[in-house]
Amino acid sequence: MRIATAIGLLVALPACKDGKHYYYPPTYVQSFMNECSRTSNGNTEVCGCMLERIQRRFTFAEFNVFETKIAFGQTSSVSDAVTETIAECRIPGVAAASPGVVPTR
Repeated sequence: MRIATAIGLLVALPACKDGKHYYYPPTYVQSFMNECSRTSNGNTEVCGCMLERIQRRFTFAEFNVFETKIAFGQTSSVSDAVTETIAECRIPGVAAASPGVVPTR
């Protein structure tokens, strides 16, 4: 999987809180859903839940840091908060997608 860093985008579109979620660019949201659906056997319910929980808890910049670390094999340095956040979306009998499969846009 190829990880692209969008530093210019992060500067141009600072994260803002709308009362419920931090802003993530639409291209990132689509990419997240596509990749998560692919790696979770099409379980869009779990993917949507994961994205919603992530957007509530982390700014786009914060989550990009986690993804970059995962891409470089630094999974031990990924915050327990990310693991806890996506674990909330597991449905009994269905495996949730790994946070390491999400591309950065």
